[in-house]
Amino acid sequence: MRILVIYQFYRGFVEEIEKRIDSFDIVKINSVLEELSIKDPRFYSEIVEDPYKDVIPVLFNSEKFQKLFEAENSIVLPPSIEYLLNRVELTTGADFYAKRDHYIILAKQIFYFRPQIVIVTPYLINYIFLFGLKEILKFKLLGYINPAAMSPGILSKFKDYKVFDFVYSPFLPAVIKARGFKVPAELIPLYFIPKPTITELEREKKRYDIVFSGSFHYVHRGRLYLIEEIAKAFPKNFYIFTQTEQALPANLRKFYKGSVFGADNLKVLAQSKIVVNNHGDILPWAHNLRLYETTGVGTFLLTDNLPGLSDLFEIGKECEAYYDSEQCIKLIAKYLEDDKKREEIARAGQEKTLKFHTAKQRAKLFAESLKKYGIIK
Repeated sequence: MRILVIYQFYRGFVEEIEKRIDSFDIVKINSVLEELSIKDPRFYSEIVEDPYKDVIPVLFNSEKFQKLFEAENSIVLPPSIEYLLNRVELTTGADFYAKRDHYIILAKQIFYFRPQIVIVTPYLINYIFLFGLKEILKFKLLGYINPAAMSPGILSKFKDYKVFDFVYSPFLPAVIKARGFKVPAELIPLYFIPKPTITELEREKKRYDIVFSGSFHYVHRGRLYLIEEIAKAFPKNFYIFTQTEQALPANLRKFYKGSVFGADNLKVLAQSKIVVNNHGDILPWAHNLRLYETTGVGTFLLTDNLPGLSDLFEIGKECEAYYDSEQCIKLIAKYLEDDKKREEIARAGQEKTLKFHTAKQRAKLFAESLKKYGIIK
């Protein structure tokens, strides 16, 4: 079986990937995604023979990636696909090529590889186009619903769930919404990708007392109040890692320590005593990567107490959780003083993540879900 996955990453991730790619080599691209702790092809290991060869990654918003494919492959699309391109309104968040040319490359990739399954993750792609392509090339269309897509302002764009044969998400509201459209859907949580290796990460010395590492995009702006309150309470030992200093208001810029992605981010988390996690303005459900990254590297996780969290970790034993900024600050102060308890919780959280929240576990859950709905046998 062959799977083609359409990705759309943050610009920082794309730039890191592009540095390492000089040809359209599927094995190398998958290896780079794993090396950078961005994606793990082993998530698909239960349904393909070789996840590094049989999973085709397409970086929809990478100009270099898409141009490499077009330069290395001379492909003429059949009239049926040309007709589809002329009929469907094409939208994209990518900023290179004309919109139509951008979709032509994507159509050529799917036509060339002839996958049995196409998985689409970006929410700025026209799903109707992919549905039309599915009808022509006879593949199953799966949708991964990013939790950010469920935030106010974007939610209204999701009107095309019915084009999918199956939907999955780490975010329960997205699963419920898909099922409301009578589309088969399952909750499949995110997971930890240990690159660098656990051994290497455990060698990192604790350099930072309190760290927040994450974005401040519009769906995450609700984090700012919490971050400002922590900065006031701990002005000498609080550190912020985010995409750019310009994402922060003036009063927080002195806490900015740089932009880190993937493996570099894991190193920062491993060097931290306490990592503060917050889900921002997205509908309340504990789901984000920081839950698994922080615990996976063996660092104490302090996260917002949302529905679903207790299904992943035991609060007070494998992580700690807060309801508001006041409680968050009290917990930070408590665990900065209590090294023994903090490290005990960090070790228990790591044990839970390495046992239950890795690509291996998610691969089984994903394969079982696809079999349940007849996507695969």
